[in-house]
Amino acid sequence: MSAYPFVPAYAQYGTRKGPVMAFVVHMAEGGGTVGFLSRPNIRGVSVHYVIEYTGRIVQMVRESDASGSINPNDLRTTDDPAVFGATVRKAVMGAWDHDPNSAVISTEIEGFAATGPNAAQKTALRTLIDDVRSRYPTMGLLGHRDFQDYKACPGKLIPWPDL
Repeated sequence: MSAYPFVPAYAQYGTRKGPVMAFVVHMAEGGGTVGFLSRPNIRGVSVHYVIEYTGRIVQMVRESDASGSINPNDLRTTDDPAVFGATVRKAVMGAWDHDPNSAVISTEIEGFAATGPNAAQKTALRTLIDDVRSRYPTMGLLGHRDFQDYKACPGKLIPWPDL
């Protein structure tokens, strides 16, 4: 495991209950993500990792703990025409589909879904996924939109084929 700077997320949910079924990608819809998540936030959001604009990876929740990046009370039941949806999520998450935060490693990429990650962030995302996959080789890859359909997160510019 690579050593990443650790800044604790304000919202901590304790030990993860399930196995790591998926690595979930989010786009932050802005910057200053580490600072935002290290303070109280109205939705109690936290993620395991943040990829900053510079490509620096910051860990905010231990992999052995659950994050709070997905609302389990608002899981989508539909599929998009091409990329995201409930069908792929259910296939990847299996029995943990009802409690996703207990069975995922989550990351927030600074920036916007409409413009996607920059080159440094794409490189860091690949590095991070390879690192996490070295510990959880059977985990799937999902986007936030596989869980919720009310926003475009993480957008269509994540380089899924390269991951």
